[in-house]
Amino acid sequence: MPELKEQWITAILSIIDELLTNNCQFFDRDRTEMTKIFTLVGETNLPPSQEKVLEFLKLHPYEVFAVTEVEEIAQTLGMNKNNASWCFWALEKKHLIGKRRLGRKVYYGSLEAIDQLDRELRKKGEQE
Repeated sequence: MPELKEQWITAILSIIDELLTNNCQFFDRDRTEMTKIFTLVGETNLPPSQEKVLEFLKLHPYEVFAVTEVEEIAQTLGMNKNNASWCFWALEKKHLIGKRRLGRKVYYGSLEAIDQLDRELRKKGEQE
């Protein structure tokens, strides 16, 4: 256990150092590092409903879901819409999943899915 704590502290200090050298800007790359830290430390203190949503997104690593699809996901997971919506919000605030607003729509997905969406949008923007 002390070894895990040492790895966690080293990772945190590395991110803080990088943030300070980059004028305290929080890049997507750093968000991914934070997710690695949560995984390393064993962020298992999530409520069961958030665990369900996180597991669902792990099963769909390259899909993004519109907020309007939360009700369908909630039914699939055996939860109500409000609970599922809150879970998506809470997981995004903990940087365990990603969120993007495109026009008037909001999409949630795994960090990998959101990164892929960003890359596709950049490609599309470069082609226009």
